[in-house]
This record gives sequence, C-alpha cells and structure tokens, in this order.
Amino acid sequence: MYTWFPLAVILAIYLLIARFYHRFSGERTYYWFFIIPIIFYGAAAVRDASLESTAGDPLGDLYGVIGGVVMLGLTLHLFWKMTRSKQG
Repeated sequence: MYTWFPLAVILAIYLLIARFYHRFSGERTYYWFFIIPIIFYGAAAVRDASLESTAGDPLGDLYGVIGGVVMLGLTLHLFWKMTRSKQG
C-alpha cells in the first residue's frame, strides 16, 4: 500500500507535465487520462492489502496490468508529442 503513494505522485507529475505542454503548445495530450492508471494502481494496492498478499490474486494483478498498459500508452503518446519535429 505504501508504494502506491509515491507512484501516484509520479503519475500526478506526468499529468502536470502533459497539462503544461497542452496549454503552451496547443497539442492534445489527453492529460486527464493519467488519472486512470492512478485509479487502477490504487485498486490493485487496496486489493492486495485486503488479501494480505502481493501476488497470486488474478483480479489485483489484472488491475496492475491495466494500469501499466494505460500508463505506458499515455507516456509514449506524450513523449511522441513532445519530441516530434514540427518542421516542414
């Protein structure tokens, strides 16, 4: 459960970076979607804490995988938006 709080802070920082880039560049970064991994990681942490187990729970593992896939997609999308060249 304690690992969720630093992870939520890191994802909130990503959200703020995406929002900052959205406001100053006009590019759509979908920054509000960074809340989705926070929710899924929180659900996985609560599920693992309620079962007093960190592995072996399929539903908790599924929440973690969904949160990770969404976070990976959003992070790659933001990276692509911020690094692509606007020349031409």
